[in-house]
Amino acid sequence: MSRYVENMQRHVHSRHMVEQDMDWLKEFRDDPDYPGPESEPVRVWRSRDYQAMLYIDRDSGMKRLTITRVQIDRYTGEYREGISWDALQQIKNETIGEDAWAVECYPPERYVQNVANMRHLWILDTEPRFGWKQLTGHTTEPEHDDNEPPAYHGGIHQIIIGGES
Repeated sequence: MSRYVENMQRHVHSRHMVEQDMDWLKEFRDDPDYPGPESEPVRVWRSRDYQAMLYIDRDSGMKRLTITRVQIDRYTGEYREGISWDALQQIKNETIGEDAWAVECYPPERYVQNVANMRHLWILDTEPRFGWKQLTGHTTEPEHDDNEPPAYHGGIHQIIIGGES
């Protein structure tokens, strides 16, 4: 018997993210501890392995994609841990889009809120000044003249602290 059981509510058979309706929120709205509609996700997706919820902060307008595995540890009652970088990238691509930039945030210890096995991707409105920006060939690029090399925005440059780069 597996240690993990799937949360069968709103079960999806696909390996890819499928957008869900928001009707399931109705069951929480009558709870006296319910924080209100400003805390609700604006969109929800699910695959057979993951669930992703998109939130938009009322004050800042920042978008946050919150991701959990759908399996629950039968001993602890918590969502299963372990979401790989590859899984996060695929979920971001299938929900927000392949051209979107997203980041994870690792705050100072005094601001850490580690209350569940969730990962949060903050969706950026514009391309950041940091990040790998060398084309990899993983996606199709717009057509360009074969006599001209493709335009690369940024590149790989190692910085050695206390020395030259």
